[in-house]
Amino acid sequence: MVGAGLFAQGTLLPVLKKIKGINLRGISTVTGTKARHTGEKYGFEYISSDYKEILFDKDIDLVLILTRHGSHAKLVCETLKAKKHVFVEKPLCLNENELNEIVDTINHELSAMPAPWNAEPIPMGSHQPVLMVGFNRRFSPYAQWIKEHF
Repeated sequence: MVGAGLFAQGTLLPVLKKIKGINLRGISTVTGTKARHTGEKYGFEYISSDYKEILFDKDIDLVLILTRHGSHAKLVCETLKAKKHVFVEKPLCLNENELNEIVDTINHELSAMPAPWNAEPIPMGSHQPVLMVGFNRRFSPYAQWIKEHF
């Protein structure tokens, strides 16, 4: 996990902690202080103030990017280049240039992989990175009210 803000601690980590078979290996935040607190609370194996430790850890398959919005695009590209699956909380990026960089990264990374990379949904155990964007607004009280009434 890279970043440990309100959504990570209040929503995502409590759910992940309950799922059997998930190994919370490494967590990184900019200062390391929040990483230490969150890492100890949720049982991560190690903490770091350098996100690249997470990217280069051979025992990590999936990186959760839960940082400030302005860092999402850069971290998504770096994680895909490290051949890791990516879950990034919304937004994926902030502008069209960042989106083009992500698309270029995906096209470059997938072109180096054996075909057919686009046939069926890619299983998590695969060496082909999957990019998923979370959209937590569906859990907001307003979204729940709309769903119930419409």
